Amino acid sequence: MSSNSAIVSNTTAQSSPSLSSSTEQTKEKSVVVIAKHYGFSVDGINFLAPEGLYCELISDFKISQLPNAPKHMMGLINLRGNLIPLYRVSETKETKLAATYAFLMGDPKHGAALLIHEKPRSITIDDSHTKTQTKSTLPWLEGCVEECFRIDTVTWNKINIKNLFKKLANKL
Repeated sequence: MSSNSAIVSNTTAQSSPSLSSSTEQTKEKSVVVIAKHYGFSVDGINFLAPEGLYCELISDFKISQLPNAPKHMMGLINLRGNLIPLYRVSETKETKLAATYAFLMGDPKHGAALLIHEKPRSITIDDSHTKTQTKSTLPWLEGCVEECFRIDTVTWNKINIKNLFKKLANKL
């Protein structure tokens, strides 16, 4: 969803004025949906990608490694004739390819993929979720996080996909 907001009504309850001149009314409780996102986690860091962004979850892929590539650049994957760069943002060295996915964000001709370990899920941000600091604590994410939200006890980082892939492409 873009800048348009939808209002979802949880309960609408109004009590009639009682015979004793007190007029108690229960206010309508509504939640304003701000946006919907794809949520995914890498090494305990939770990311949000906009729902309108073209994304594809690739489970069966072969990595063609590039010589002298930085360690976060896993290589290229062939997706229907398009070569997609595959990045690992995980700080851990261990990558079990049997239990991972390539999560393509952006169209196959101009996008890139991140190596993730769980399937993304739909996350709805509404006005009941708390905005937290927008500065990421991880230096490699600086300039890539637009906003942070706290949902229950979990912090989600809304990422700017273009900035993230630019940074990963130039990171040495």
